[in-house]
Amino acid sequence: MSDIPQELLEQVERLMKAAEGESARGRIILFGTQIDETLKDLLLKFLKPRRAKREGDDELFRVFAPLSTFAGRIAASYRLGLISKDDADAFDILRDIRNDCAHKIFEFALTKPPHSDYLQRFVTLTAQDPTRAFMLAGLACPKTDEECFIYSCVVHVLYLHETIARVVQCSDAFSKDLIRFKRQDERA
Repeated sequence: MSDIPQELLEQVERLMKAAEGESARGRIILFGTQIDETLKDLLLKFLKPRRAKREGDDELFRVFAPLSTFAGRIAASYRLGLISKDDADAFDILRDIRNDCAHKIFEFALTKPPHSDYLQRFVTLTAQDPTRAFMLAGLACPKTDEECFIYSCVVHVLYLHETIARVVQCSDAFSKDLIRFKRQDERA
């Protein structure tokens, strides 16, 4: 884990510090939001810049737009090949748990069904990838199910930031192909 940039480690430390005083419900909402926003950053880096129609929000990410929701960002990131199927499945589980925490009034515990089952599946999906399994092994041994969940979220945040650092903006291949086709037509 020594290859992780210092600023990213500091961001994770701030996130962990922010989570310290929160309930289990609050931590889930906090980490779910962090992964949601990191997926947004990944998509923004990958996608071509928005057309300069007017100042303001990006039309793909504003309220009710296709990429304004966690579900939309998960689906788009997967379909564009930016995250794996296991990541998409894990994020969907996280999204479901987060939505339950934010929108349902009931006693919540990660140690009781159905959330204990979701937690187990989330951690399993996280650890299936050798890179993330190695990252998980580098963290302190979790003492509780909640710590296991949090460490899995941290690993996803770190991995997504690593992906952001490596991803390049989508090329303008369509325009280049169109020009090539026009030139071929002119020769014929």
